[in-house]
Amino acid sequence: MTDPVPAPVITTQPQTLIVGTGSAATFAVVAEGQDLTYQWFLNGEEIKGANQSVYALAAASSADSGTYTVKVSNEGGEVTSQPASLWLNDLLMYAGINVYGPIGAEFVVEYTLTPGDPKSWQELSKGVINTLPTVVIDYDSPKDAKRFYRVILK
Repeated sequence: MTDPVPAPVITTQPQTLIVGTGSAATFAVVAEGQDLTYQWFLNGEEIKGANQSVYALAAASSADSGTYTVKVSNEGGEVTSQPASLWLNDLLMYAGINVYGPIGAEFVVEYTLTPGDPKSWQELSKGVINTLPTVVIDYDSPKDAKRFYRVILK
């Protein structure tokens, strides 16, 4: 009579990862036991073909964000890892325009993508100078490779 095969034991859990969009991301689990099989899950859904102790993404995208677990199995049973998350941490850089002039003066900040076209200027913001400088942030600036700005004092 042969001894029963003990169920797997996870000795190193997968860890939460924070990467930028398009960066590589690798989850890993270490388990002890005989004849182990692995199956990775994203948000509770099986990831087809992800059946190794390591699950690697070459270029993470928003579709890959979420909670990952891995089920480790053998003839003796199965164990599921603790959850580990994949978070995308993209640093967006916003343009800041410093506006100078007399306190109380009204201003308009305009932007364009094509400074050679005088009809292309669009209003970004308007206000009153209350500190020097008064700072205007362009929260749409990351979507364009280049933007050009001008300040018009009224």
